[in-house]
Amino acid sequence: MRLSGALFRLKISSLLARPGRAGSTAPFRAWLNGKTRRESLMRAVSTHEVSEGTVHISVSHTLRPTFDGNVIEEAPSVSALHEMIGRPSRIQEGKTPAPVGHRNNQAHIYGGVCFLEHHYTRRIGDCEILFDANCQIARARGMSQPFDGCLDIAGHALTSTTDLREFFRACPVVFSSTVLGWLRAEQDGLSAIITLERVRFPSGRRSKALRLVSLSLTWPHDPWDEPATG
Repeated sequence: MRLSGALFRLKISSLLARPGRAGSTAPFRAWLNGKTRRESLMRAVSTHEVSEGTVHISVSHTLRPTFDGNVIEEAPSVSALHEMIGRPSRIQEGKTPAPVGHRNNQAHIYGGVCFLEHHYTRRIGDCEILFDANCQIARARGMSQPFDGCLDIAGHALTSTTDLREFFRACPVVFSSTVLGWLRAEQDGLSAIITLERVRFPSGRRSKALRLVSLSLTWPHDPWDEPATG
C-alpha cells in the first residue's frame, strides 16, 4: 500500500474532485466546507459498545496506533501481536500456494480487522480496518463481517456512521487526498489511509454522499535482513 512521495504530493482525489485548479486540495476543502448543507446520510456516534473479544483501536495525533492499550511504533513479531490482543479468529495465506521452500504473506484476521504478516520477516507490517464487509478487500480476504469495535483518531470517533464532514473539520490530523482517491496522513514513518466511496443507490447510480470503507495503518518495518523469532 506504499506509494512514492511524489505521488502523495499530488493533492488530487478521484472520488472527491470537483471543478477547480488541478493539483490543489481545493476540491476536497470545498466538499468539506460546502455552502449547501444537505442532511447527511451519516450520523456521528460518540459512544460505542465493544463486544467481547473486539479490538479497541486508538490512533494518536502523531499517528501512533494503540490496540487494546498496546502501542505499535514498529513492526512487531507475530508472537508479540498475539500477546497484545490474543490469537486471531483465523490466519489466511491466500488462494495461490507459495512456491516450494517459500511462504505467502499471512493475514491475521480479527473480525473486521486484518493484520498483515510479511512472508519473509514474519513481522506485522500494517493493519486494515474494514467498515464495509462487501468491499473488495473484504472479499479478497474472505472477511464476512465489518469492524464492530471502538476506533478513534486523535480522540475523534470514526465509525461507519460518523458524519465525515464533521470528523475532518474537528480532527487535528491533516489528511491529504491522493490521485487514487485515498486520504492519507503520514508522519515519522507512520501512516493512516482512509478509503471512501460514494453511496450507491438501488438503481446502481452513486450519490454525492460519501461512506467510509476502510482505514489502513502502517508503521516502520525493521529489521528486514532476518526473520523474527517466536
